[in-house]
Amino acid sequence: NGSNEIIRVDTNDLNFNTRTKEYWIDNADNINVTPHGILEFDGTVYWVELTGDHLGELDPDTGTMTRYPFPTTGAGAHSAWADSRGQIWYTYFASAGRIGRFDTKTKEFTEWEPLDGWSGYGIVVDRQDRVWAVGLHTHATLMYNQETQEWKSYPMTNPARRPAIDANGKIWAAHYYGNTITMIDPVTDEVTSYELPLKDGNPYDIWPDNDNNLWIENGIYNSMVKFDQTTKEFTYFPFPELRAHTPKLDLDPAGVMWFTLRNSSGPGISSLRPRGNVPAERSAAQ
Repeated sequence: NGSNEIIRVDTNDLNFNTRTKEYWIDNADNINVTPHGILEFDGTVYWVELTGDHLGELDPDTGTMTRYPFPTTGAGAHSAWADSRGQIWYTYFASAGRIGRFDTKTKEFTEWEPLDGWSGYGIVVDRQDRVWAVGLHTHATLMYNQETQEWKSYPMTNPARRPAIDANGKIWAAHYYGNTITMIDPVTDEVTSYELPLKDGNPYDIWPDNDNNLWIENGIYNSMVKFDQTTKEFTYFPFPELRAHTPKLDLDPAGVMWFTLRNSSGPGISSLRPRGNVPAERSAAQ
């Protein structure tokens, strides 16, 4: 987010000079708008801007870029996620107390204030189009039900950074200061927590793989940590570089985990194959 660009990388192209395409974000103030929370929906790329006060839209085929001004300015839009209805949900970082929604068809914004002074962080939407979000200082995960238009809060012992949804529809969040991960069952409303085995960990992002294991970023141990939901066991996998940290994980259709590494050697993209170098179709058949 320090380049004022949206960058597309063809991970199948091994040629350094051809695998990357950059899309510069023009803006009247000629500043780094700090693109953040980048996602793709229905072939279009969207992002929110930490410092630019806009939501961005990019057609990768034509290169056409459009920016829409947020209703709330100076609040630092942080993370975004799409629901099945073609709406982009987003959080504000700087104590704005709001969660917002952008309709990709009408180009209209709607915002809510679930909690006064709330500093939003990660956000996801489940298969029922319920919105789940966590806050920088809030000891809870918030849920918004679009059908009933009601908010619900699930208490946690510590704030989290990013929520995730596993294959069974359970909601997960990692306690950044608590060395713990929490699971929420939306059907029973039961909240269950699991403490990581090595003390004083700072789990950041959490994301499921194709086997429904949870992968947890734990920068203080320079590791990714796998949590096996069946055995309830944690396994630590060191990053390929020292003093590394990744704030966001994602999984591609082949089951490969992708992330960036913040470290002294500079920015880059890394991947982890949870099943090793076994092709996805062969691994799935075993």
